[in-house]
Amino acid sequence: MFDITNISKIKLSGVLAVIVMNRTKDEIPYYLWINGEAAETKSLPHSISTFIIQ
Repeated sequence: MFDITNISKIKLSGVLAVIVMNRTKDEIPYYLWINGEAAETKSLPHSISTFIIQ
């Protein structure tokens, strides 16, 4: 089971917002995949990250 929660929303303007929440005390590495391409990143302990893709 993963300890990361994510929410994605596309606005009418075409902007994609991806929110990633890490509820744990651990740093968790992951990949953000969009249209077949990936960006390697990490979620810091007890953090919320927001990615805006235009």
